[in-house]
Amino acid sequence: AWGIYHEVILLELGPKSVFGVVKLGSMSGVPPVATILTNILVLPMAAAVWRVARWPWFFLGALFIFVLNGAAGGQPWGFLVGNFVEVVFVVSLLFTHWRFAR
Repeated sequence: AWGIYHEVILLELGPKSVFGVVKLGSMSGVPPVATILTNILVLPMAAAVWRVARWPWFFLGALFIFVLNGAAGGQPWGFLVGNFVEVVFVVSLLFTHWRFAR
């Protein structure tokens, strides 16, 4: 609920130039706290899956998105990295689902 309020309801978009292309982006200077907290919650769960089921891919995907989003988040090109790591994380989730849904 806090994430929806701060990152959706209070969202203010404004023009930002990235690589010569103007796009709309959040004008807030506050980091996405809800996303960060969610990643911090997912990492221990993914570590437990790795330990119990010997399946590291969920943890590696969660760690990958956490580290790379944190490193590239404040950069003008960070949205490119963010979109890429989202895809990698979703693929790790899908493989984890397929592994345990059988």
